[in-house]
Amino acid sequence: MLFVGTMRGIWANRIMRLRPLVLIGGMCYTIYLYHQFTYHFLGHWTVLRWSNLPYGGFIAMQGLVLLPGCVAICAALFVLFEKPFMYPDWPAKVRGILRRR
Repeated sequence: MLFVGTMRGIWANRIMRLRPLVLIGGMCYTIYLYHQFTYHFLGHWTVLRWSNLPYGGFIAMQGLVLLPGCVAICAALFVLFEKPFMYPDWPAKVRGILRRR
C-alpha cells in the first residue's frame, strides 16, 4: 500500500520525498556495510553506562544513542568513501591530484 501510495498518492509521495528520507535512502549501502561496526562500537559504550536500567529503559536508551550515532557515522563514511566514486571522472581527478604532488 505504501508503494502504491507513493506512486499514485499525494501524502505518501510527499512523505517519501522528504529530504532526510531521500538522503538516508542514498546512504543505504553505506549503512548496510557499516551498521554492524557502529552498533558494536557504540553498543559497548551504552552497555557500560545504562546496563543497570530496567529492560525497557535500556532498549529506549540504546535506540536514542545507536540510531542517530549509526546515521552520523555512516553519513561521514558516505561522504569520505562512497560519494567521491559516484562521479564518472573520478579516476582523472585522482590522477590530477597525484600529479600535482
